[in-house]
Amino acid sequence: MASPRNFLILTLIVCSVSLILINAGAQTVTTTVAVGVTTQPPSIDGRWQAGEWENAVEYNLAIGSISNVKTSPTIRLLHDNTTLYGLIDVPSDSGGSYTDSNGHINYGSVMLTFNNFANTTQPIIWVSLETDYKQLAGVGVICQCSTQLAAEIKSHTSASTGLTTTSSSNAKHRIWEFSLQLYPNITPKPLTQNASSIGFNAQVSDSEDNQMSLVAASKVAQLSFAAIPLPDITNIAVMLSFSMIVFLLLLRKRRI
Repeated sequence: MASPRNFLILTLIVCSVSLILINAGAQTVTTTVAVGVTTQPPSIDGRWQAGEWENAVEYNLAIGSISNVKTSPTIRLLHDNTTLYGLIDVPSDSGGSYTDSNGHINYGSVMLTFNNFANTTQPIIWVSLETDYKQLAGVGVICQCSTQLAAEIKSHTSASTGLTTTSSSNAKHRIWEFSLQLYPNITPKPLTQNASSIGFNAQVSDSEDNQMSLVAASKVAQLSFAAIPLPDITNIAVMLSFSMIVFLLLLRKRRI
């Protein structure tokens, strides 16, 4: 028989995890992005390999998309308490080139923006990921910091992109993968101790120059770094049922 104290702790754990996952799975565009922890960092190779991103909650990048984009890009994030890992899936980018009014060819790009919540309207770090004519990913970093620190941040940032099928699509389209060391150059503390201090946005341009983002340009999402893995939730009803079953089993065990 479980003691009242242990029963209370277990109940709180179940309820807390359920609330985090319900909030993450029920929203497509959100101001709080749950970043689960990983002990096996994904390979940054531009391929969505089985087993790498299943414990990362998926969010849509829908804001700013135009009518001919039928499927919004998605983003998944993981961390290992020092480094942020990301997967961005862009179904509308088939790798074709787009020429703008200046004759520049766009092969797709990603802009990651980080804000200090002491001043949410003021970005502090911009990380750009762009493809060249060979479809290889390049990394650029701009920050409100010294040139030396910007170079240090860039040296600990990696990205890769490729046109590939995914776990949800048999058609080839663009996948971005990146890793960015946040601690200690960007955050003053390890990530699980720093949950409310980083603002974030991700913007994507596909090969047709459609632009989409996680939140509107005037808003900032909050990265919430969990200390546990967070499973990808595709059916909230299943999650609710599972939580209720666990709760009832604990209650029954207490009464026995």
